[in-house]
Amino acid sequence: MKTSIIKGMGCLATLAASLLATHLKADTLRFTSGVVSNYSGVTLTLAGPTNLVCQVERLNRSNDTWQVQGNVTLSTNGTATYNSSLSEGIYGFFRAKSTNNAYYSTNGFGAVAGYVPPGDTIIGNPFNSRSITNFLTQPVDLLTAYQWSSISNDYTIATYYSDDGAWDKLLTINQLESLYVKNYSTNTLRYLTSGLFATNAITTTLRTNFNLVCSPLYHITANNTWRIDTLDTNKLGGNSLLPVRTTGYANECSISQLLSDASYRTYDLTNSVWKTSGTNATINIDLTQGFWVYKPTNATWSVSVPLW
Repeated sequence: MKTSIIKGMGCLATLAASLLATHLKADTLRFTSGVVSNYSGVTLTLAGPTNLVCQVERLNRSNDTWQVQGNVTLSTNGTATYNSSLSEGIYGFFRAKSTNNAYYSTNGFGAVAGYVPPGDTIIGNPFNSRSITNFLTQPVDLLTAYQWSSISNDYTIATYYSDDGAWDKLLTINQLESLYVKNYSTNTLRYLTSGLFATNAITTTLRTNFNLVCSPLYHITANNTWRIDTLDTNKLGGNSLLPVRTTGYANECSISQLLSDASYRTYDLTNSVWKTSGTNATINIDLTQGFWVYKPTNATWSVSVPLW
């Protein structure tokens, strides 16, 4: 009898904990979706406690500060929709909190709607995995994307054919991954990358040899530019622990950036100093700009910038 009571109490405790977790989850202020339309408008859907008045904030790209966009009240169903826009029609990261400061959103939404010029370019995806159709959103005939595998050290190539109205391969671009893109037309095209994120926290493996990666989420380090990261001996943008040093190797790491004429500028790290063509240098990475990282050994890249 005593054993049955104890077991019964244990079941009740488990049930109570489960109900509490479910209740807390239901009461959490969060974004449930975000949609970018016409490369400028943003529709955000929020959920949380019923009748909660929420303040929506957008990150200012030029000074790296969050600015109030407006308020929205969650309905009796605990949901609401808020309409905003990308800054300058290109960039936008959003978070929310209750006006009484009792709730802070557990995630955020971000988007970058950039440009694909004629010729060669490398474009990265800082958000969760997305298909090439949702990434290169204005394909033209013979637009070609090269996806690098650091495991096989080879490309997978996808080409868009206007006669078929489709890509011959449907690539998936993972978080922090970049595509080498060839635009054979004379038109500048658009690309779109967006997604929900709990914090600006990313972990990925840099494998021995070459890796085609991109900059992390929203941190900006240079005012009034799109530049967001400066590589030094142990950090990316001052917040991202890019493991650039590899002790015991002449080149501890190498970074290569694609130039407008399709050539590369390469920076080598030796004795904790970046050099290009023998001259000390600073490496600047732009928003969603892809670049090559050469590592002598496997390493883990960790990025962490709190949402609040």
